[in-house]
Amino acid sequence: MAMTTINGGFAGVASCVVVHKDHVGYVLGRKCTTINGVQKRTNTRVKWEDVSQQNASAPPMTRFAISGRSEKDVSDCFNEIMRLAGIADSSNPRAHLMPFKNVIAFVQVRGFETRCIVPASAVGMVLGKGGRKIDQISGSTSTWTKFFKENQERKEPACFSVRGFYESDVKSAVDRIGSIVDSSAMGGRPRDLKVSDVMSLKTVADVFTFDQPAQSGSDAHGIQSPTYTPSYLPPMSPKSPKSPTYAPDSPTYAPQSPHQSPE
Repeated sequence: MAMTTINGGFAGVASCVVVHKDHVGYVLGRKCTTINGVQKRTNTRVKWEDVSQQNASAPPMTRFAISGRSEKDVSDCFNEIMRLAGIADSSNPRAHLMPFKNVIAFVQVRGFETRCIVPASAVGMVLGKGGRKIDQISGSTSTWTKFFKENQERKEPACFSVRGFYESDVKSAVDRIGSIVDSSAMGGRPRDLKVSDVMSLKTVADVFTFDQPAQSGSDAHGIQSPTYTPSYLPPMSPKSPKSPTYAPDSPTYAPQSPHQSPE
């Protein structure tokens, strides 16, 4: 059974803050680690763009668009970006060149939601151990994911809800979930098997037969094979091999013969 999806939406909140271009690097951090941390702590989605071209006479500026599911989350992110920009301005003053001051204002926006209905056999692989796999997908795609168990009374199947404020983010998360479901349908690979589960698996000798001589002619794959009996072990020598030089002649841990009295 393949994964099916249902598209919808949800209500959210957005705002923006404008930062001088010389302060953007400090706000973003090395490889965007700072701004990614801000997004994670405040449960928001932040995108930024150069807006200098909109006003040629204004100083170079970058606008940070903040999206969140509540005004509190968006406000927390707004204040954190302002704090970081303020630290950058203390060592490299540029705020006084800005043509305006940032004042927070909220706008109601619509987010994207896709519900992924997956086969029961693939739910565990999508969740991962302790929910780590779905959390990893959510964090790397800037989306919010939630698992809904099957509701037999309402006849609602188990599904994963993926929410985001950009369609590309949601699509990326849904594609990754679909990839896991496809892998599960193809057998996937065993993960986190218990000892009892491992012991119940067949051995290689149970699956493949090595002691059957190959037949002449073409095999099942149409490949011409010679007549021979495969043997990966050398013929047994009639004489026992000599003891390796690194083996002791008489190990001290070997017990004495019960028929021989100790000296």
